[in-house]
Amino acid sequence: RTTALEIWEDTDGTVDALAGQREHITRGLHRVAARALAALPYRTEPHNTHLWLPLAAPWSGREFAAKAAERKILVSPAEHFAIDQSQVPAAVRICLCNVEEAVLEAALTRLAELAQGGPGPLEFQM
Repeated sequence: RTTALEIWEDTDGTVDALAGQREHITRGLHRVAARALAALPYRTEPHNTHLWLPLAAPWSGREFAAKAAERKILVSPAEHFAIDQSQVPAAVRICLCNVEEAVLEAALTRLAELAQGGPGPLEFQM
């Protein structure tokens, strides 16, 4: 009879190889983010494949996410993660996707440019 623990044992090194590959990919994503967002005070942890981008006034996370979506870039406003909506920081969560480096860098560069500007009016959508 096989136990649950035996199913997850790494007898051939597969788990270690996959963990090493994930770490390699994550380091590459962080290098791209560091280049594209160098002028901004983003926050992340080395093993995460996402980061937090605090926004300067008068931005809100929702406004920034809407403006980013107009540019075909999806980010999550901090409001999606807050339990108390009265205490939400002006920030967005950005997932660092494993896509071509040039594509990720272009998207992050456009987000950096957006963050350094003001919100302005939203485009009208029907």
